Amino acid sequence: DEFVMLLSAVGRAQDALAVAEKVRSALEQPFDLEGQVVHISASVGVALFPQHGDSERALSPSAAAALCLATAVGATRACRAAPRGSARSRDSAPPGR
Repeated sequence: DEFVMLLSAVGRAQDALAVAEKVRSALEQPFDLEGQVVHISASVGVALFPQHGDSERALSPSAAAALCLATAVGATRACRAAPRGSARSRDSAPPGR
């Protein structure tokens, strides 16, 4: 599954990555589903306004590209999109950070 989370008061890219890592970590906590303990993993792609796009339509592909990179480099991590015009995502937060 995929979902979007919009943060209105993020001062720095590192702050957005920290929030993404907290969400990712929370999703990975075991939970009970009808008597079965379930474990899931999560990857997060982060795109920032206006660095990665100036509209929802522009931000979505940037976040999706960062998500693909996060999945490719180790699944359970958060990655920030590359600046507009770049081919690769820039920063990543390793698990447990």
